[in-house]
Amino acid sequence: MPIFAHPPYNGSSMKTVTRNISLTSDLLDWAERKLDSGYNNLSEVVREALRFKRYAEEADYLNPPRLKPGTLAQIYAKESKADRDRERRLARRSHRKPEAE
Repeated sequence: MPIFAHPPYNGSSMKTVTRNISLTSDLLDWAERKLDSGYNNLSEVVREALRFKRYAEEADYLNPPRLKPGTLAQIYAKESKADRDRERRLARRSHRKPEAE
């Protein structure tokens, strides 16, 4: 079960603001069909669709994809002598001291 940054909306303390939106005829037909399944008006349908979209985006952010095999080994691999030498050359060119070993 995903963990969301925001608790589910319960409708009690949220201030609503009226806005006009444009929908394609396909989306409008779908939203009007939702009225038959228990929604009181089109605003409820749109609000719930937006909440689901927001929660899906938050879930994606909070649950990133797994790392590919070997990625951690590459990230934490010991630095080679060639890498250290390259870093020293770059440091000399930029007039800063290279890090101590």
